[in-house]
Amino acid sequence: MTAYETTATSTPLVSVLIPAHNEADHIAGAIESVLYQKTRFPVEILIIDDGSTDRTAEIAESYASRHRNIKVLQNKAKKGKGYSIRRAYNQARGRFVHVLDADDIFSNWDKLQRQVDILRRRTDCFAVAHNTLFLTQDDRVRIVPGCTADTVFRYTDCHQNKFYCHTSSYLFRRLDTGLPAYFERETMRGDTALFFFHAFATRKSVYVMKQVMSVYNIHGQGIWTSLDQRAKDDFNIAILRDLQTLVVQDPERPEHKSLEKRIDWAEKKRLAAVTASDALDFRSGDELVRECERTAAKIFLPEIRARAFQAMYSLPDVDTLMETVGRTVLLREGFHLAGRRHDARKVVLLVSGFVPNGGGVFREIKEIVGELLSSGFRIDILSSGKIDTDRKIIDAHFAHPAITYRQVDRAGSLLAQIGEALRFLAEAAPDRIYPFITHHDVVGLAAMQRGLGREIVFDYVYDHGLSLGVHSSAIDRIVAKTHTQASALAPVIDPSRIVQLAPFFTDRFDENPYRPLVNGILTTASAAARPYKVESEYRYAYFDVILSALSAVNMRHIHYGPLSPDVVAEFLDRLRAARVPEDRFVHIPWADDLGGSLLRSGVDLFIAPFPICSARIGIEVMCCGIPSLNHRSSVPGLPEAGDFVDPVQPGWTSPEDLIVSLSQMNATRLQALSCSTRAYFSAQNSSSISLRRFVDGAFDAPQISPYPRFTLDDLALEPFFDSRIAEERNNGSAEGRDSRPASVSLLARDCRPAGDSRPAEDSRPAEERAMYQEIEQRPLKFWHRTPNRRRVRAAFYWFLRRRS
Repeated sequence: MTAYETTATSTPLVSVLIPAHNEADHIAGAIESVLYQKTRFPVEILIIDDGSTDRTAEIAESYASRHRNIKVLQNKAKKGKGYSIRRAYNQARGRFVHVLDADDIFSNWDKLQRQVDILRRRTDCFAVAHNTLFLTQDDRVRIVPGCTADTVFRYTDCHQNKFYCHTSSYLFRRLDTGLPAYFERETMRGDTALFFFHAFATRKSVYVMKQVMSVYNIHGQGIWTSLDQRAKDDFNIAILRDLQTLVVQDPERPEHKSLEKRIDWAEKKRLAAVTASDALDFRSGDELVRECERTAAKIFLPEIRARAFQAMYSLPDVDTLMETVGRTVLLREGFHLAGRRHDARKVVLLVSGFVPNGGGVFREIKEIVGELLSSGFRIDILSSGKIDTDRKIIDAHFAHPAITYRQVDRAGSLLAQIGEALRFLAEAAPDRIYPFITHHDVVGLAAMQRGLGREIVFDYVYDHGLSLGVHSSAIDRIVAKTHTQASALAPVIDPSRIVQLAPFFTDRFDENPYRPLVNGILTTASAAARPYKVESEYRYAYFDVILSALSAVNMRHIHYGPLSPDVVAEFLDRLRAARVPEDRFVHIPWADDLGGSLLRSGVDLFIAPFPICSARIGIEVMCCGIPSLNHRSSVPGLPEAGDFVDPVQPGWTSPEDLIVSLSQMNATRLQALSCSTRAYFSAQNSSSISLRRFVDGAFDAPQISPYPRFTLDDLALEPFFDSRIAEERNNGSAEGRDSRPASVSLLARDCRPAGDSRPAEDSRPAEERAMYQEIEQRPLKFWHRTPNRRRVRAAFYWFLRRRS
């Protein structure tokens, strides 16, 4: 692990102040959460030991001796937290300043960089904050309610107490005047005084991010948590009165009156003996993780999947919250980053399970494993068990002396499963971790933690739907396969983390095996591992287009992959009605060797599936030298087949274009296209080149377009994902996403579809199988549900292409 440290001549941009008194059990976690932040600027850490009688000072000095950007200040005696903060604040050199209690942590490694970027951009803001996970000793948790969208709170909102964020979340613009002497008073030591002082001094706004990026540890030993409710009320009133007297001073100012209202409310609460237990606001950690899982699993509900699969989405709230949960579990295991050593010849594949016939991901994993073995690596495969995997699959595909397979015990609680996965990874200490987690595998997501491996390399295998985990700050590199993927990720992921490498496939042929028109009739084919990729009710329905082509061109078409029986029967009826011979359409439900079957069947031209393409299949087709005909989507919310294959291959926009292209195919043109696609594959996609570079980490810099055709949108903010948002927008809400009730939180919502009165059920393998079966049986509807903003984006993209 490395940290961006100050040098003898550099000036830190951010100063993080860590006041500490008898925090030997926690301070290492706090220091490391700052020390290993991923920043492009220097950070200084000022630790103020306030007369500790345990090993707090010793631990702090041990870090300071190894890192020049850490300075330990020793109070001669216990002076109190306010004194310690003021002393460090007035010595800080950073343009921005952050206070972090020694028993709390930053749980996101991009936190400071993201906050600084916002403060640099938003000169109207004096601070940036975010949501926080509150954690008790018995694993009960809560997050700050109402933080459901990034929001800018005006100065009036600040002094009227319209929102709350915890100390561990605030990055302030440091005031040149420093903190005055009254901050040494007991009432001025906490977050309320520090926040109000900066607000009053600047009269500016606060930017609040909705993601959880810090942890407030409630262990009963802190000054605040050790007080009973009555004492807390009394202390709050004393704080507010001192703010009136010391900071505002003028009783005619609106800030003074706002504070008076808060005092009146606090006194009425005290007189009424209101002692609402904080426990009512907390839930078990396992319940929170389960809710994250259910939120992500909504992608499989047919009415949501129909819309979500027309674009690419992520769930940043779930990603950051589960990363935070995993970090807390890891710290409770006693894990620290300092002095961590990794096995340079070992890698870990973190998977949800294996489905050999589930698409291209399984084959990609097998190729990566094969190349790692040939390079002399030992491989541990850790499965969360989210996807049931028969032991026979492991024995058939991964039986090797250098491979160890282990599956998490799913009989325990979700927190227990996360703990088991983390212990395994900590013990393995691999050089690299390669995650391949499914759309709702929160256990695998939480196990993606920085420091467990030397680096985490995220192979971006998603081409539609939900990309779970991409917002995890533990990821060191995200490997995009095309410039369109990289451009879609760049607006929401730090571009410095994105790398690019062409998809890879093992070349089985010494020379081009393709021969055109061997059947004496033009033979085309399409393939899709999942029925929904071609059964969707898109503007140009797959079976409508194929029927038109068979009616207009003397050809035969083969479809590879499962199809719904009713769909096949209906299509055959339509062929008969159109007087097209039935033998012109062939359905092959599955082929273990797709490329070999295409060649044996004499396929002349591959019509890439639409509206959802398959990158892996497209690469295999190129390996066989088979030309392809690729759809250029009129509503580009997804990657297109043309993004992955030889750019010389023809494309079509409308069915008429497709029929014209098919009519123009002859042996000469087909052979020329074959030579081009085979040459492109050999130069770009052959495993001897691309896979070798993947294992060596020799990635390319991404080609990021300033005008991406699509971006990775937040699925939780889509109206079809949350009925409350849809209702607000239908009622004419101008704010849309930001106008939700303050009490509504993404992870507090019922994740069942609107109108479903059934009790919520746990996501277990048997239920998942039933859910998948239901999904496969229901057709998806694309075109008429396409959001208007994507049509505008499509028109803009079309205009740019015309100009170029």
